[in-house]
Amino acid sequence: ATTADLQSMLNTSGSLLGVALQTTAGNDIIAIINRISMNDVLNPQNPDLAAVINEIEMMSLAGNEVANRQVALINTLSPQYALRQMEQFYTRGLPTYVHMDGVLQGIKYINHRTSEMLMQTSYFTPEGGYGPANAEGQWRGWIAGYGNQGARDDSGALSGYDSTTFGSVIGVDAAFEKAVVGAAGGMANSTIDQNDGDTSDASTGYGALYATVRMNDVDVDVIGSYGTSSIENESGTVFGSKADIDASTMAFYIGASEEAINGPITFAPVVAFQAANYSQDAYKEESQNAVGRSVDSYDRWSYQSILGAEMANVQSLKRFDFITRGRFAWNHEFNSDTDTLNYTLIGGNGDTHYFTVQGQDSDSFDFGLNFGMLFKERLELSVGAEGRFGSEFTSISYNGKIQYTF
Repeated sequence: ATTADLQSMLNTSGSLLGVALQTTAGNDIIAIINRISMNDVLNPQNPDLAAVINEIEMMSLAGNEVANRQVALINTLSPQYALRQMEQFYTRGLPTYVHMDGVLQGIKYINHRTSEMLMQTSYFTPEGGYGPANAEGQWRGWIAGYGNQGARDDSGALSGYDSTTFGSVIGVDAAFEKAVVGAAGGMANSTIDQNDGDTSDASTGYGALYATVRMNDVDVDVIGSYGTSSIENESGTVFGSKADIDASTMAFYIGASEEAINGPITFAPVVAFQAANYSQDAYKEESQNAVGRSVDSYDRWSYQSILGAEMANVQSLKRFDFITRGRFAWNHEFNSDTDTLNYTLIGGNGDTHYFTVQGQDSDSFDFGLNFGMLFKERLELSVGAEGRFGSEFTSISYNGKIQYTF
């Protein structure tokens, strides 16, 4: 037999196995099979990933069943593909802070509608419409639904993603001649689908208190909100891990606007600041085919300035008032950096490793349009849409509202 014949007859194969064929003095051909280390085969350039791979290898040699299954799985993959899977699983993560958008979209909607209500109670509303004499002191119940769909590009080694948020919010408030005060609560569902196959789904519930006060033609808006989220992450790698995560979002908004033009079309510049904190509990991943991560708790702050303008036009028709509103804004995010989260390997030696998640765009621009119909000074129906555009992120949001005055 030739060495080529023996090589083809060997049943043992894989990227982590080396086979050396030798001829003895008696002209026998023997095969020596050796196990090659994963670091030698995969050749990772990330030092922390090399440390992770070495730790998994030591766990396998010590008899850890999950590590053994992971080594066996990697042995069936090509070195290039196996390295990409290990990089995705251990050095990158889902930007779960994006789920706070369920609360922030609710805040955005509440802020828009307080401005709308003051427009309806101010002197530029046409006579016979929803004027201040009718609105002062009355309570309004309202319910709205909103949605948002966004897309972020890849950034270096970090995967881009598509995000969606759908929610509803219900509230009650009172409009006085110079103020609006109210409370609201909402629910939202959001998803993150990364281009590399990783996914995250969240259910969020939140409450908010808000007030707008008019002082010398300047409207000052204040909104505070708190919500909690239940999140489920799933890896898109061949290792197939899952994780259940608890998180919370706290947000605060303060803004001011002043009517610069009054008449058929009202124009009001707006300046605002919004701070939000996303706080995520520690969690563990579950996988049958890979050593999971035990991830530390994580906090991310967002600090955003907003500079823009709002416009409105009210036309009194025979059966209803038709309201057209437009908005545009420049948003600047002061914390646009990527984040690193620390973790240890479950069942490992306790060494700390880390993975990285995408940050946010520093600057983005919003453009929105809303149409409403006010019937008999009691019932208002409206629909609207708004686009956000950044250097690496774009989104479109939409909402519909039903409001009734008691």
